[in-house]
Amino acid sequence: MADDTAVLLKVYEEQWAQARQHENQRVAITNILLIIAPAIVGFISQQGLRPQMLPLTILLSVVGIFGIVACAKLSEAADFHLERARFLHKRLDELHPDAHLAKLREEADSKHKAAFPRMERLRVYQLWLVLHIAIALVGVALTLIVIF
Repeated sequence: MADDTAVLLKVYEEQWAQARQHENQRVAITNILLIIAPAIVGFISQQGLRPQMLPLTILLSVVGIFGIVACAKLSEAADFHLERARFLHKRLDELHPDAHLAKLREEADSKHKAAFPRMERLRVYQLWLVLHIAIALVGVALTLIVIF
């Protein structure tokens, strides 16, 4: 049983590391896009909204759409690894019932939900998505202004 536990713990740690890696990638992509998007908007504001700016306004929309898709995919990938970790956690609880892992987790979850009833429902990836949606919408709005 000790060997099983060691293997499960190692795989559990790997799943958490993979989930963390996807979160780090999402942060890196967002940081890059948060440098590109204001640079595009700044350049457009300096040059004025003219037909020559249409490629940049479209690029801004594409940057926002890319951010939306990348953020959603990386969130899905992180959730995949977290779900695997939950199954491994469950198995560890089965192997070591005296540790009361599931009970402790349920108690911690319950306390957290009671302390943060509204925020608990809000997912972090939703905040990231709103940011990228805003970038895409600014690009669409500027494109429409230039066209019309």
